[in-house]
Amino acid sequence: MKKFLAVLLFTAMVFALAIPVAALDITAPKATIALDGVRDDAYAGPWDIKYFNEGNPGATGQVWTAWDDDYIYLYFEIDDKTPNHEHGNHYERDCVEVFFDWYNGKDDDTSDDEKFPYWQYRFASAPNEDGQQFSLNINWASLGWGDFSEEYNAAGNTVVKPLSGSDLKNGYIVETRIPYKSAGIKIAEGSVLGADFMIGDNQEDSGRSSMTFPDPDFTSNNQYQHPFELGVAFKLGAAPLPPVVEAPPEEAAPVVNDAASGGGEAADAEIVPVIVAATPAPVSSPITSDSMMIVVLTMALLGAFVITKRAKNKI
Repeated sequence: MKKFLAVLLFTAMVFALAIPVAALDITAPKATIALDGVRDDAYAGPWDIKYFNEGNPGATGQVWTAWDDDYIYLYFEIDDKTPNHEHGNHYERDCVEVFFDWYNGKDDDTSDDEKFPYWQYRFASAPNEDGQQFSLNINWASLGWGDFSEEYNAAGNTVVKPLSGSDLKNGYIVETRIPYKSAGIKIAEGSVLGADFMIGDNQEDSGRSSMTFPDPDFTSNNQYQHPFELGVAFKLGAAPLPPVVEAPPEEAAPVVNDAASGGGEAADAEIVPVIVAATPAPVSSPITSDSMMIVVLTMALLGAFVITKRAKNKI
């Protein structure tokens, strides 16, 4: 019996390890967003970004999502009390990174960009000394670092502003639209993309102090080179249905008094409704058990009286 239980336990452990870890599900509604750094009501969310790589605490945030036939829309609010955005290395400044495995291939062989397009975007909290603030890196795993910052910046696809007040001391907002259609990406309603979001926090101007992710099971910081490390299943959802507006209740038509409508003194008089009482229908009293007993006893006495009288007549 013990041997059977041990085999059963071992089989269960092997089966559990074989089950892949599920990613965080995010569904973006179909809506066109005004890119102005102000959160639009059409966004879905928020989803928290609060799980730290190797337990190192730092900046946290939230993300809202939407999409349309041309763009993926992302709106971030980053809570960062240690602003550092002047570091020489772009990736070591305060920033938000976004990863898309566009066809959810989860494959390391990203050398074929048409089959396995895998892109990384970075949005820094502010430009550094050389003016760099945004970057797009395509297929880092096999093609190397492809920096398309100049083209992306020129398109005006990103707005960065303070989270509150006029400076970055409390954090920052990033709102961006990622142009996928013009890049040849073919996705539509119902498509599920591999994705992930990361907040980089430079706390002491010596490089990244912490990295934060939305799913606790995917905080390895290997997303930049491995699509299977992405922790978000990003679904393109339908446009929200318009709200149902109920029609107001119909008002009852006013009762017109013929005498009042004819003019004269009757029109000025107060109309007093006449209530005619309806004659109530006769109600039969229910037969109770007591009344039924009386009826039975009466009939029995009558029967006894008749029998007695007949007996006397025969005598």
